[in-house]
Amino acid sequence: KKCNNTCIQNECDAKDSYYKTGLEIYQQTKKDYPNSRIWLTGHSLGGSIASLIALNHSLPAVVFQAPGELLYAKRIGLLSYNSESELNNYLEGLQIYHFGHTADPVYTGTCNGKTSTCYHGGFAMETKCHLGNTCTYDTRAKLGWRRSIMNHALLPFINKVINEWPRITEGKENIAKCEVDRECKDCEGW
Repeated sequence: KKCNNTCIQNECDAKDSYYKTGLEIYQQTKKDYPNSRIWLTGHSLGGSIASLIALNHSLPAVVFQAPGELLYAKRIGLLSYNSESELNNYLEGLQIYHFGHTADPVYTGTCNGKTSTCYHGGFAMETKCHLGNTCTYDTRAKLGWRRSIMNHALLPFINKVINEWPRITEGKENIAKCEVDRECKDCEGW
């Protein structure tokens, strides 16, 4: 069976899709707390869902180690642009920040192919580009970490990277630089 954009849209609209469930949670929260300013957050798949909802409702989001969701946003019609330059300028204006590190194959979009640790875990991804800004800590260079699915867990990222980064960099870098990755290309191996 061939899957095209109609197939993807139908899956997105399915009552049990993660995106639709996330939208329902957001709508209920907005209804229950009508005067509140809502920020979205999440880790991994939850981060991608938070980012998509933030895009769809012009909300701020701070997400951690999410897989790339830009391609999905394009395919379900959340983005409309005439050129890559126009798209990148739009992405720079979003209040969506993706925090991750270079040893996490899910975040960096290198969780693909038969040699990846993800493949041996039973899954693989072909996308890596994110909505908004990416704030990437270079744990491979600064900590000597190897790329592994084991580095996708949230607690080590918080404890070893975010909390220790100023000490690791001797106070020279308190936070990763956040910017739109203008060179990012999804599905390069296709």
